[in-house]
Amino acid sequence: MNQFFEQKMRLPFLILICTGVWFSCLKILFSQPSPSIPQAVVTVPEFPENVPIPSWKSLPKPLEIKERSDPDLFPQAETYYYQQNNRVVQVEMRLVTNEEDARTLMKQYANISQPVEIREHPNQGFYAVTANPDYTYLTACINARGHSTVTHLQFKQNGYRYGLDGSRLLAWLTREQPLRDPRCFWTLIIMPASDVPLANPLEGVEEVWTGWYDWWRSHLRNLPST
Repeated sequence: MNQFFEQKMRLPFLILICTGVWFSCLKILFSQPSPSIPQAVVTVPEFPENVPIPSWKSLPKPLEIKERSDPDLFPQAETYYYQQNNRVVQVEMRLVTNEEDARTLMKQYANISQPVEIREHPNQGFYAVTANPDYTYLTACINARGHSTVTHLQFKQNGYRYGLDGSRLLAWLTREQPLRDPRCFWTLIIMPASDVPLANPLEGVEEVWTGWYDWWRSHLRNLPST
């Protein structure tokens, strides 16, 4: 009888032990800050000279648009210009490793402090838009894995959901990589007011964003994790 009882209770007992060990590991993993990682391990990819956007023609820098963020302040930076009929648009791409909130980046580096509206695309992620009589803006962090984000919380949740795997956890435990990929590929789309304005000015920057995001996502997913 005792032997039968022991055999019957062995499996639930082992499951209980394994569950306790697993939850203890998770508590330690997520309650401790990421170890300090040297900046050298963060991969800084080269940005291409041209990024194609469907229905938009790439062109040299037009005189009526000025860069809003200084490229020299970032590990990697590039600015692109496009035209569609009488409309022109400027797209700034900046690699950021010390800030995760696109709204803060837009305010800090581009001096754009007006309120924004955060929107979500079902297949791409979050982005923020805003407009004034002179310009329409769209901003977001494109992540190497997962979806685009705007806020700190979205960035962290995206990193934990899509960026964690066995190899990264091992690299974090051995202090070779941060727990989350710290890279925000910050995009700022700027469209001047057109001579023939759209019924909804935000449609223009959202159209550019869709093509822009699709191109970068297909290329960033092949990058190393950091």
